[in-house]
Amino acid sequence: MKATTILVLASMALAGCASPSRPAAKTVTVMPTTVTVTATADAPSTAAAPSTAAAAEPLAPPAARAKYGPNGAYAVGRAQGGLDNVIPPGNYQATGNMGYLYHCASVVCKQGEDNATSVDTVNGDVPAIVEIPATDVAIYLWDVTLVGPVS
Repeated sequence: MKATTILVLASMALAGCASPSRPAAKTVTVMPTTVTVTATADAPSTAAAPSTAAAAEPLAPPAARAKYGPNGAYAVGRAQGGLDNVIPPGNYQATGNMGYLYHCASVVCKQGEDNATSVDTVNGDVPAIVEIPATDVAIYLWDVTLVGPVS
């Protein structure tokens, strides 16, 4: 079906290249991923340059977004200090029912400890975008789920 469609489109393209007084020579080559169309006129030196039409490559599917939480500690950027769960720095969509995201300066990162450099509160009624900066060493999620990264 795809080859037939490409062949029809190539023929239509060639039809527009023909001179009204002289027919154009047509060569169509169909390969699995490309189509090459060559059109030449009978007139010397006034012929248009050969045209090449390539089939459109299919678009790659969007990258899957990862899901983190709803509870747990994550090293930021790379595994370190015994934390094997890793989250890349970036912006994430945060959801949760009155949850918290603790940003920590060390891998000792848990709820209620004084080692958090900042705390994001996530209200379950309003999804939010939170930033995990590369300067964080670890984060701790308490009743919060992060999905992303998002732009």
